[in-house]
Amino acid sequence: MEEIIGGINMENIQNLNNNELFEDFSSNIGFDDRESFEFSITRQAKIGEGKFEYTLIDVTREDGVRTQYGIKNQIIYKYRVLNEEGREVLILDKNNISQSSESKFRRNIKSYCDALGTTHINLKDLVNIKGTLEIKHNSDEQGNVYENVISIYPRNEFEQKVGIQGIDATPCEEIDA
Repeated sequence: MEEIIGGINMENIQNLNNNELFEDFSSNIGFDDRESFEFSITRQAKIGEGKFEYTLIDVTREDGVRTQYGIKNQIIYKYRVLNEEGREVLILDKNNISQSSESKFRRNIKSYCDALGTTHINLKDLVNIKGTLEIKHNSDEQGNVYENVISIYPRNEFEQKVGIQGIDATPCEEIDA
């Protein structure tokens, strides 16, 4: 029986969470490494702590995500980063959409706007932008270790394209939560 809360199918949210857990179980596999047979009972960080060069490879939005703060809408940045061994890893940075100027979401939007010299931005136009990000680790009571992107420092530099192709989205000051 489907449980619907506020128009959100909670079974779908649970399935998404289960998929994330499965992905985390094999998190030691590199970005393109399907030959690895190395697994761990606890999740290990894909990359150490510190500052790393990145390329933003995708931006998506997920609505109705269960978080420790309740049901939230999120923007998910997908970064391609080289780890300490020079292997590509995929880092996901999930930001709860928020109007608060103190939120990670707003800090990231401001960083991108500042780097591009604008006050309006379409997040999809950021795909292939380069920059530096800073990682710190978080752990839980089961001993799982997660990467946490604490800061981004984007540059107005894009992989395989120059600049952005149009700034036609919501102003940074008026983002719809």
